[in-house]
Amino acid sequence: MRIINIEINKEVIMETRSKHVSELLANIVSRTTSFLTVVVILVLLLTTACSQSSIEDYQEALQKTESIQRGKTQTQVDVTMGFRKDGLDEETTKQLKSFEAVSFEGVTSFDSTGQEVKVSSLNLFSLGGLGLNFDYYQDGDQTALYVPMLGKYLNLSTGNMKELSGDDTVLAKYESMNLTQETISAIEVLWSQTFEADEVVKGEKSTMETPEGDVRVVKFTITPEKEKLKAFVISAVEIVMEDEKIKENIKAYSNSVEFKDGNIVNVEDLVNGLEEAMASWDINKFEVVDFIDVDGYIVESNTSIGLSINTVESGAIESFEMKVVSKNYDIEKPQDIQFPELTDENSLTIDELQKGLPSTYENLLN
Repeated sequence: MRIINIEINKEVIMETRSKHVSELLANIVSRTTSFLTVVVILVLLLTTACSQSSIEDYQEALQKTESIQRGKTQTQVDVTMGFRKDGLDEETTKQLKSFEAVSFEGVTSFDSTGQEVKVSSLNLFSLGGLGLNFDYYQDGDQTALYVPMLGKYLNLSTGNMKELSGDDTVLAKYESMNLTQETISAIEVLWSQTFEADEVVKGEKSTMETPEGDVRVVKFTITPEKEKLKAFVISAVEIVMEDEKIKENIKAYSNSVEFKDGNIVNVEDLVNGLEEAMASWDINKFEVVDFIDVDGYIVESNTSIGLSINTVESGAIESFEMKVVSKNYDIEKPQDIQFPELTDENSLTIDELQKGLPSTYENLLN
């Protein structure tokens, strides 16, 4: 699976009728975000490696799909969450409903065959029945985000971002959180050592409808054991937290993190807290179903997750379900990707955005 990261770090602060409700919701959102981060990381890493036997064919398809230089990827993510509402007031319960159904859909075109990587991505994010469109464009160091609610492009090009001082915007404190290749390789090895051959099943051949028409495919199903998943998450987090790029970025924007002998002091506390939290998880379902075409590419990938969480804390997640469907097509075909012409009239820098952003949206970036 080809993953194109679009990284915009922000903290969402909700406006409510009372200070009590606002603080409670902020606490709930913080816990929810941490929980989702673990789940999403697990989903993405699941597509990077496996075990033996049928897995040899599957690994070959993974490597071939990851090496695609140009094409399109269509992605659909649907998340439903249930929260424990005992003890919550009516206002908090009402606002919490916004997080019960979250979805994302997008189509990304990419081309890395030339000197500069080109990307265009049309996306829709839905939260509690409200939709937010955002279109992303990249041509080498030039990047822009079109936000319909503003009617303008947000200029995220390298030159504009470097002009910002640390006091101008919170965004200036954030750098790329991409993992080093050494960390990615270590996690791939960990994954390949975690699961057995019988957990990867090569299934029947069939014909599948795709954006390019009907294609012949072979079905592969991956269903790892529950306890192995938990152990993998813990070990993967430990590896990630030792990544030098992650350390640098955490140190850059977090005053609460202390370093000693090159290590982050609170890693042990983080892992212990994660182990304690995961002890309350009941993994009802974790399955990946991929379809490989006759050319050896993964043309569709389906990931399904179902969790139940034993908790007595008001506002905590009690149930979680997520389905991710991604489709690859137009593989290695020419892509018509046009970077928009940015002018003073149709674009804003981050600095200009914060100075003139309507109060309704200002908290999305602060």
